[in-house]
Amino acid sequence: MTAPSRSTSAARSPGSDPRTRKIRAIMAACNRLGLDEEARRDRIEQISGQRSLTRLTDAQLGKLLDGLNGGWKAGRADRPHLGKIRALWWTLYWLGEIDEPGDAALNAFVKRQTGLASLRFVDHRHSHSVIEALKAIATRAGVLWPTDADVRALEGSIPGFSQAHADRVAVLQRLDRLCADKVMVFPIELARREIGSRANMHHWSEREMDEAIRFLGQRWRAKKPRSAQAEG
Repeated sequence: MTAPSRSTSAARSPGSDPRTRKIRAIMAACNRLGLDEEARRDRIEQISGQRSLTRLTDAQLGKLLDGLNGGWKAGRADRPHLGKIRALWWTLYWLGEIDEPGDAALNAFVKRQTGLASLRFVDHRHSHSVIEALKAIATRAGVLWPTDADVRALEGSIPGFSQAHADRVAVLQRLDRLCADKVMVFPIELARREIGSRANMHHWSEREMDEAIRFLGQRWRAKKPRSAQAEG
């Protein structure tokens, strides 16, 4: 038999299939954002009603990838309280207050707080108690959450600044203090270089702030002894 031509081999290569490339890009984005399997399936379900990538159409795969690369603003629009709860849970992880950032541990915390079996059942009526409990743990860990007056002042002076930015700044400032004490000199400056920004952190996008939090959090956790699981 004659050997297949180079073009035929390339066409049959799994990596050359557009659908396969989309799935690989989705998995890479999930890893970058720190989403475990359960969180990833929740995201898939939000846009398609399915919980498996293999069941999504090409159009749905594209929408999912766009959502991941765009910070999931659209995907969280209908249930923003779930995104905030997950963000706070990861905040506690980067601060070293919990050791299991995945949904299994978060669901156990939610159940202790609300009696509900998992995060997906938390509605606006129950979300307040969960959010306040998580913020209280972060406060005990040294995070100084902004006041409404702080946020209004920054909103008036920085275009596009929001409560979400202000909360992230509070976490960054705490990680900056922690890392400066025991890990590195000028933590925020190193984080700025890591994300490739020349701006003051108050002018970073939410995505840049998340990347900086992850950068500093990873280094803080590498130095901090493992802690007991946070309890409600």
